[in-house]
Order: sequence, then C-alpha cells, then structure tokens
Amino acid sequence: MIFSDRLIPFFVLGLLIACGPRNGAEENASDLRVAGRRVGGFKGLGEIEIILNERLSSAGNKIQMSYLLGPALNALLGAFTEGTTTSQFEAAAPNPVNVLLWDILMEKTAGQISQFSTGNYLDEGITRAMGEIEKSPVDADASTSLRDIWQVVMRYDAPESEREAWLTAIQQPDTDWRKAEGRYRTQAVLQSLFMHPYFLLEH
Repeated sequence: MIFSDRLIPFFVLGLLIACGPRNGAEENASDLRVAGRRVGGFKGLGEIEIILNERLSSAGNKIQMSYLLGPALNALLGAFTEGTTTSQFEAAAPNPVNVLLWDILMEKTAGQISQFSTGNYLDEGITRAMGEIEKSPVDADASTSLRDIWQVVMRYDAPESEREAWLTAIQQPDTDWRKAEGRYRTQAVLQSLFMHPYFLLEH
C-alpha cells in the first residue's frame, strides 16, 4: 500500500464501504481484507490507549485518549458492553462512521503527543525520533528518523514491506509531513502511523 499520510485513513474508509454489508446482512469483521490479507475489527479504544502508553509514555506519565471525544462517541470505537450475565465487545467491525471517528481521535492524540518532543513526558526513544523529524530539512531524506519512529510506534505489528511502503509514501513532496513545520510535522507523521490498519485493526 502506497499512499500519502493523509490518504491512508481515506483508503481504509473506501475499503470499508466496498466491504460493507451485502443484502441487509451485518458485516463480519473477520471477512475484511487489507491488501488482500484478512483482518479483524478494531482493537478498541481501551487496548489502543494501553498500547500507546506501553510504547510511548515514560514512567509515571500517561497518555489519555478517552476524554477527547466523550463517552457517547467512544462507545462507537469498539468497547465492551455489560449484559445481565456476560460482557460483549461491540462496534469493532469497521464502518465509515467509526473510521472517521478514529481519524478525528488520532489527529487529536497525535497533536497532544507532538507537544512533548522535549522533556521527559514521553519515552526517550520516541522523544529522540520526534526531535530528529522536527529538525530535518523539508527536502531531506529522513528515512532514518522515520524508521526510528515507525519502530517505536508499530514495533512488530506490521511486516517489513508495510514499513517500506509507508516510508516511500510519506516522503512524497505533497504529503502533510513535507508541508508542515515544527511539531506539526511530528503530528502528521504520528497520525499516519496511528491510522495505519496494522496498528488499529486485529490481524
């Protein structure tokens, strides 16, 4: 998959519309495919928040996402609902509404995190990678710092081919990252990673 950083979520949106319910049947998340590979539903807000804190936060600090949209909208991002005897994970299957909500949430989250490219609020690895991206010339090859930030955020959630496709896409001249300055460059990079299907969806 090769897309600009802002086109990645809209590719997913188009995919979900194409994979939408047929003949009134409810879509099964296990029937969705990304680049020909079967994927599951969203991991859910709770799990994504845990992942971000494990990978990005420093000891004693916490990234909080749940307040950014509010309880009513959070429930549409994948969450457990309590029944009389059991709990069930609902709203995990991607659809046009929750994809757009995730995009809004990840834009806010990336903006929040990008404010801490200095100091000790975040893990040393992500702080260093963010600082290098902010300082690199707009027209420079930033593959090294971009690989560093990919590794911190994605770990081993995606195959190497996805990383290389992302590196090619995000360094195109017309991407948000190339047009932005300072922390807004970091925000654009982070949002493109947070909205990556291999980060958001079960595989």
